[in-house]
Amino acid sequence: MAKAITLKKALILIGITALLGMAYALYTWYKPQRDALKEDGISLTAQVLIDAYRSNEQEANTKYLDKTLIVSGEVLKVSVNQEGQKVVELKTSSADATIFCSISANETKAIQAGEKVQLKGICKGYRDQIMMVDVVLQDCYIIQE
Repeated sequence: MAKAITLKKALILIGITALLGMAYALYTWYKPQRDALKEDGISLTAQVLIDAYRSNEQEANTKYLDKTLIVSGEVLKVSVNQEGQKVVELKTSSADATIFCSISANETKAIQAGEKVQLKGICKGYRDQIMMVDVVLQDCYIIQE
């Protein structure tokens, strides 16, 4: 009889744990996404941002990581990534360093290489690749052409 009660309690505990896990998964899946356009941003140039990350990544992360930034600079290149998102690369003084900005799906304005722009997006930090260094911004909006 005691084993049956213990087994019953274990099954109830497993069921509650499974329900809590499913509730958490649904909450994270359906929670609203951040919208950089609705947030205040830290204004800076593409060069200042790349210099901050190149000189001290930890300090730059403290200032900028997961924060909304308004980055101004010249468009180096506009392309489309493997997920079909428009991507804008902002030029810096170094040929091997850019600000890599994925454009929000809600953004409709068009830009071209050579234009001066301000992009507002969420900083995702520093990405050091072979022969290239990028600071990544996600869900960007063109706020000035």
